[in-house]
Amino acid sequence: MAESSLEADFLVVGSGVSGYIVAYRLKQSLPQASIVLLREEQFSEGHHSSASQPLFRSAQWSEFYDSFHTVSQSSVNLASEQAAAGTGLSEQSGSISFRAWTRGAAESFDTWAELVGDDRWSYSGIQPFFARSETDHSPRKDVRQHGDDGPVDVVPVSATRRQRRFPLRDIIAEAWRRVGIARAADINDGDPMGVAELKEFWYQGEGPPLSECYDLSDIQVITNVNVSKVIIEEFNGRNIVKGVQLIDGGHITARCEVILAEGPYRTPQLLKLSGIGLAEELSQCGISTIVDNRSVGENLIMPISSTLVWEVSQPHLGVALGSPLLIDPIYYETTPIDFITSNTTPSKVLRSTLSNASYVTSNPYLYKPLTTPHSIHTSTLVAYTALPPSLTAVPVPADGTYISTQSTLLTPTSRGRVLLSSASPTSPPHISPSLLTSPTDIALLRHALRTLLHTFLPRSSSSSSSTPSSSSSSPSFIRRERPPPGFSRLTPDSSSEELDERIEKFGTASGDAAHGTAAMGSVVDSECRVYGVEGLRVVDESVIPVPMTAFGMMAVRCAVAERGAEMVVEAWRG
Repeated sequence: MAESSLEADFLVVGSGVSGYIVAYRLKQSLPQASIVLLREEQFSEGHHSSASQPLFRSAQWSEFYDSFHTVSQSSVNLASEQAAAGTGLSEQSGSISFRAWTRGAAESFDTWAELVGDDRWSYSGIQPFFARSETDHSPRKDVRQHGDDGPVDVVPVSATRRQRRFPLRDIIAEAWRRVGIARAADINDGDPMGVAELKEFWYQGEGPPLSECYDLSDIQVITNVNVSKVIIEEFNGRNIVKGVQLIDGGHITARCEVILAEGPYRTPQLLKLSGIGLAEELSQCGISTIVDNRSVGENLIMPISSTLVWEVSQPHLGVALGSPLLIDPIYYETTPIDFITSNTTPSKVLRSTLSNASYVTSNPYLYKPLTTPHSIHTSTLVAYTALPPSLTAVPVPADGTYISTQSTLLTPTSRGRVLLSSASPTSPPHISPSLLTSPTDIALLRHALRTLLHTFLPRSSSSSSSTPSSSSSSPSFIRRERPPPGFSRLTPDSSSEELDERIEKFGTASGDAAHGTAAMGSVVDSECRVYGVEGLRVVDESVIPVPMTAFGMMAVRCAVAERGAEMVVEAWRG
């Protein structure tokens, strides 16, 4: 786009679902306003998941993602040093988290609201915006919790295809019950503690792109553009946003506001390129400082997972994908997962790990998410297949012999940062995740793995039964853990050092669930307005100041965007 005189009331700069939710809701509520949505990618046609295109495949490193390589860490040797951020208008980022649609625990939002002093971000405050975004097709849903006419179709995995029932479903639930972890009624009622059935944004064999869920036909969408910075002018001591500058020299004027919705990596990069950030860092890149704010790009919250592969004891019975007994296409149309098991760490273990962690106990943004009543610390999923070696470091075939588990630390106390690599808007930022730099994180994930080992491999384990049965004294469906080459297999008797080594060497970062890099209370206020500047907001997961306990961030992204868009509407209506 050459030098331009294009003007609009609102400019939304967003390459994912947050951007087009904001644009859609602004146009819906302010129909006379002109809305421009700026995108870096073309619409990606024909790449939605459907019955003819099995959903369960890795899209994490596909063309639909901006892949940002992270700065190497000397403290850990993680299996993955890449962060993914879905950017195509097809919004395929749900594929990284198996199209999961989960809200997390109410306590996460209540802690957020308490720390920023605004109840609109509490669970009761944001719950209506979860409901607004969804049409929940659960057979027995609580209508007070869930939406009936939102843009996104949501369904429990058991209702996606009613004839699709994995043989291990009840056995897995019973194995968790035997170690004291009960079934949860609804993964999305604010209390997912326990074994909860996964919900997905997927219905009747179709998982359309979210760009098809939100009608953008009345919005001017400009693709193939790159924003170099937000234009900010000083007037009578005030910093006022005028629009955005493009890398080709063009510019677009915003009469009311510019709204950034570029996600946890690009949003802080663009703020810094615009002169909002730590003055020392900006100066090193030759950028003039407009607002000196060291918090921009800090507080990177990135969950970390430890994925294990398990050899089933009786593969001939057809319990895992790849078995010739599971040839019906319905098993491959959606996620081969039934449950997400959310768990807390026993108070004795938590007190012990926090006893020498003053850096955690002295910081309410680290301490409160761990210690509020009913805090969820970890989640574990069981996938009825061998997950790819990029996640497991175990090169085994998906031939019906193996299943996998992924245990994720949802409340890390390690914090990373997003740094400029240069003053060029086309240079990806440096991402320094600082994963597992807090011993507390290792201790919490270690406890989750030990619980899993006791669940799958109790010391009395026996595989004498000819059929998988949840009525036996132990879960006979597992023979043993399959370790990465050169490592000993894990058992309930494995030492803490063995568990820690596995976590540190083969943990994988959940880059698609990252958040917090333009945190509310330090970078933006509770209405998402950037401190020190008039007419600029951030409305995406960057503003979330504390860890979210959802598996995958899609539902949370949508609710935050819905809530933020409503705040913009309230400010300008009438």
